Amino acid sequence: MQAVHLAIGIFDGVHLGHRALLKQAIENARARRQISAVLTFHPHPKQVLHLPNAPQLIYPIHHRCYLLRKSGCDAVCVQPFDEAFAALAPEAFFDHLLRQFPTLAAVYVGEDYRFGNRCAGNIHTLEELCRRHGIEFHVCPNLKDNGEKISSTRIRKALREGSIDVANRLLGAPYHCIGWVQKHPNGGCSSLTKATDHAGDGSENLFFHTHNELKPKNGSYFCTLRNKYGQQTVHVRLENGRIRFLSSIQPVLRRGGVLSFEKNL
Repeated sequence: MQAVHLAIGIFDGVHLGHRALLKQAIENARARRQISAVLTFHPHPKQVLHLPNAPQLIYPIHHRCYLLRKSGCDAVCVQPFDEAFAALAPEAFFDHLLRQFPTLAAVYVGEDYRFGNRCAGNIHTLEELCRRHGIEFHVCPNLKDNGEKISSTRIRKALREGSIDVANRLLGAPYHCIGWVQKHPNGGCSSLTKATDHAGDGSENLFFHTHNELKPKNGSYFCTLRNKYGQQTVHVRLENGRIRFLSSIQPVLRRGGVLSFEKNL
């Protein structure tokens, strides 16, 4: 029943702008020995509403939650987003928040935050609703890079264009996929390779299988493949969303793990 400092947003990618917002909520909560929490939404609202500009997500929801917890917040809450939730008026949305978080003490959002049916609510609406209930309200200004706002949209664009250096700079860490190494003889799909397999020479047709929706533009990249057994710098090539290894892989890494995109080859 401790007071809750709640950061609200989609947080796809958990990029540098998101981290600035989370840091504010976490530090204020810790200074008062209270709880910091994050409210995120899934699926993406634009996907639910079938909008033509609905994005591919930078990271799957389970990995987004992992990154949010890794940022230092005490709890992550995922609000299922469906058409009924999208139809809530701003006031009904805020009532929902109060039911979910009865000890809500402070709300943190970015300056572009919109909510409620047809995005009818903005930061001024939310500020007034918080004021009525004696809840602190904090707006985190947009963080900029080269004079342009850091955003998930901008990172997605960089990945689609193959600009790994730009995407990594805005994310604050290398863009990465979590998955496993899989063997595709003649382009087909077969069972997972085992850690006891012999290291390949690039002719074994090894691919990295991941649930990431958004992958960089077709091309060749320097990557780091790592798991609890070790890590190795590898060369990969993206071919229509499939990640193919161009270099041999240590046997202990054949189980898969994290593949981080460092730079273009």
